[in-house]
Amino acid sequence: MSYRRRAAQSAEAFDRLVSPELLRLVPGLQEVLQVEGDPGALADALDGVAGIDYVLRTTRVEGGSRLTQLRGMSARVQPTDKPWQTFTVRMTSVDRRHPCEYHKRLEALRDAEACVIAPSWMLQAYVSKDRSKLLTMGLASTAKVIYAVRDAAARINPARRRAWDKARSGATLRDPDSSVYFRHNRQDGKVFAVVLWDAVEADVVDNRPKPTPKPKRAAGVQLSLLAGMFNG
Repeated sequence: MSYRRRAAQSAEAFDRLVSPELLRLVPGLQEVLQVEGDPGALADALDGVAGIDYVLRTTRVEGGSRLTQLRGMSARVQPTDKPWQTFTVRMTSVDRRHPCEYHKRLEALRDAEACVIAPSWMLQAYVSKDRSKLLTMGLASTAKVIYAVRDAAARINPARRRAWDKARSGATLRDPDSSVYFRHNRQDGKVFAVVLWDAVEADVVDNRPKPTPKPKRAAGVQLSLLAGMFNG
């Protein structure tokens, strides 16, 4: 499937399944503006250069005045059989001319005083394979996610990292005390970081089916069973 086709399917699933939940989740959220796929030059720059897929317009009342703000957000909508509760961050660039997702976000955070345009929030949603329902969704500060990846990578022994990189076995690389781990994509060998939502205090929507509780035996039945054991 082509990139354009996948992007169009993700955008459709976002509009139908994710956006309504986002409006309920974010206080004061008035509008979700799509950037990715917009043919305009500004939208193309925000998406292609800054990595902003959507702009969120929020409003709140402060000191008697109505304050409206815009925030950029990156978004990933993934069809799956398993509803994960993680963010994924690419650690390998698509080609040598462009930095990977992780390094782009990290550099933007380092240049925050220069007012570099970058997504303030990161969203990852998992939908059913047929894209009929939202399973889980997490929203967190981009800074918390990227700094969690940076700190986890710094704790891993360099020699161990080189051996893991060379093997490209699909095995997980992680520090025992970290909630972040690293994996190779089995298809193309690209590296990505996986960040647990709980580790970055993500706001979560969880629509997974709740397990059916086991029926409890009535007290009388339990007592009669006990009596039978002792009287038998």
